[in-house]
Amino acid sequence: MAESEELHLLYRPRNFDEYLGNRVLKEGVASLLPRTHFFIFYGAKGCGKTTLARLVASHLKIASMDIHEIDAADKTGVDDARLLKSSVGYAPLGGKNKIYIIDEIHRLSKQAFDSLLKTLEEPPSHAYFIGCTTDFQTIPITIKDRAKCFEVKPLSLREAETLIDWVCDGEGIKISSLVKQTLLDHCEGM
Repeated sequence: MAESEELHLLYRPRNFDEYLGNRVLKEGVASLLPRTHFFIFYGAKGCGKTTLARLVASHLKIASMDIHEIDAADKTGVDDARLLKSSVGYAPLGGKNKIYIIDEIHRLSKQAFDSLLKTLEEPPSHAYFIGCTTDFQTIPITIKDRAKCFEVKPLSLREAETLIDWVCDGEGIKISSLVKQTLLDHCEGM
């Protein structure tokens, strides 16, 4: 491992096969692509929503320059939504498609949601949208109705153990059963 490379980045899955957990969700999302252009992934903090969104981009072979990640916690207003909306119509720079990953989508203002409504309902054929949220209940029903919504669940203890073993093997380290159990107990408390 490079000294500056963090473990969560080094061991981030690169495709659906490497993504642990949520098997039915992965299969459902993969089967809907490329017919469906708007998804909402919701679930607890840290369960893999944004990672899954990035994997959709990878699955669609979207060039990195055409992956737009927007933090709705910072870009909540109608002007931000209008700017996003105006860029959607432009052709992708590096391939056939582009994707907008809107993290914390529930933080958009009502006016921003209203501004995006038509675009989300009828996006250009080259544009995909994925909203990720920990607060699904607050997203307007008019937005939810236009998306395929999937709950992303945290790893099971068995899946967490598989991940711990994979990282330890990859790093060439051995941990005691006590340390592994402590890690698993932490996962269970999340």
